[in-house]
Amino acid sequence: MADDMPNLQDLMKRTQGAHRRRVLTRADLAELEVAGVAGSGLVTVIMRGDLEVTGVAFDPAVFDEADAESLADLTLAALRQATDAVRSATQ
Repeated sequence: MADDMPNLQDLMKRTQGAHRRRVLTRADLAELEVAGVAGSGLVTVIMRGDLEVTGVAFDPAVFDEADAESLADLTLAALRQATDAVRSATQ
């Protein structure tokens, strides 16, 4: 019966290997960069794979309207699109 049990040392090695792979995956995600775009390019959000927003860009045309509510809505839409892109890339 004891022969059927996995060796504790082997089990620890496998666990460490799985942990190392998870750490590498997180590092890869931190390097992934996607863009979320809303309003036909009026707002662009750049997001890393770890969901860190690294940039927001506005087309100068959005300032002509002077509509803060629309700009906020477009920014949220771009953030959602970037988040969806990260989720797609990580599945």
